[in-house]
Amino acid sequence: YEIQDNHKSFNSTEIYSPMIENSGYNTMISLILKAVNSVLDSMLNKNLNVLVHCSDGWDRTAQMCSLVQNCLDPYYRTFEGFLVLISKDWLNFGHQFNMRLGHFAQSYKSD
Repeated sequence: YEIQDNHKSFNSTEIYSPMIENSGYNTMISLILKAVNSVLDSMLNKNLNVLVHCSDGWDRTAQMCSLVQNCLDPYYRTFEGFLVLISKDWLNFGHQFNMRLGHFAQSYKSD
């Protein structure tokens, strides 16, 4: 097996950028970050309490709340804090990691 110089001509940006753009990923990330900014503004500048609940409560709710907590509390920017955040805001509320990541897509039966 011989390693070729094809990697020099391979540009992943050319391949993946259109796929990412067509998926709507950038738009969704932008909307989530705008919502996080709005929550932070309400809490920090207007001294308001906020309640965050998105349409189904599975994805955007956890994403927004986690990002807000990351912005507000440096503890959640540590490795330990990140694990606590994932545990309390994602796992404890039943986030559907398997479904979102495509793990266990096939049904398995025990014998």
